[in-house]
Order: sequence, then structure tokens, then C-alpha cells
Amino acid sequence: MLLLLLLQQQQQQQQQQQQQQQQQQQQQEYEFKENKGVIRIAAARAAKAARAAATTAAATAAAAAAGRATTAATPTAAAAAPTAAAAAPPPPPTAAAAAAATPPPPTAAAAAPPPPPTAAAAAPPPPPTAAAAAAATPPPPTAAAAAAAAAAAAFGCTSSWDDGLRLLAQ
Repeated sequence: MLLLLLLQQQQQQQQQQQQQQQQQQQQQEYEFKENKGVIRIAAARAAKAARAAATTAAATAAAAAAGRATTAATPTAAAAAPTAAAAAPPPPPTAAAAAAATPPPPTAAAAAPPPPPTAAAAAPPPPPTAAAAAAATPPPPTAAAAAAAAAAAAFGCTSSWDDGLRLLAQ
């Protein structure tokens, strides 16, 4: 009888240990799947952010190209007409400003004639190289730049780079 009780206790302990092991294994599998899902979600979010950054960079470049094209083609109203503040006469100078504007008497070094120019300074600058001339000329507008300019014009971006940035921010 005692032997039978010991056997039952042993079986119960084994069953409990097996159940605990199964629960631990299930918990580990669940955590692994959950972590795997979290990693997938994080990877998807990172890919989405990268796509958004690339799209924003492309849109910014297009707006910049459109802004440069429209700014070069048409002067803005602010550049064409002077403002009222610029047209108003300046106020009369104060005594302190007049004293500050009076130049000091020239020193002996300032009164001396300037030294003659050196041979290097007197020589004319060398002609530009073909590479420098090619770098100085702007490239012809591409189809993408033309499309960006058309899109910018459709959105009302006609005067400057700032307009393009404002439109992108909306």
C-alpha cells in the first residue's frame, strides 16, 4: 500500500513537471512569435519611413528645380518694386553719427603711394578650361524637371523656392 502511494506521488510529480515544461515551451514559442512579429513590424515601419524620406527628397528636389526655373524666368513683385520704407528719405544724422562719420586724419602709411603691382597680379587671368566652362553652364532641363515645374505651376508655385517648401509642408 505504501509502495502504491509512493508510485502515485511519483507519477503526479512527473505529470506536473511535464505540464510545467509544456507551459514553458508554449510561453517561449509565444514570445518568439511575438518578437518575430515585432521585428517584422519594425522592419516594415523602417521601410515605410525610408520610402517616405525618398519621396520627400524627390519632391523637394523637384520643387527646388521648379522654384529656380520660375525665379530665373520671372522677377518677383518684391524685387521689381521698391518698398515704402526704401523710398522714404533717411532721417537727419545726429551729432554723434556725424562725429563718427568724420574720417580721422591720414597717417604717414596711408599717405604713401601704393606699391607697384607684382608681375603675377598684373598678368591677365588664364582663360577658362573646357571643364570649367561646362561646369558653369547649367544643364538643359530634364523631362522630370519640366514635369516638376508643371506640377509646381498647377499648385500655384510661381515665384520662389519658399513657395515650393510651403506647398510641401501643407
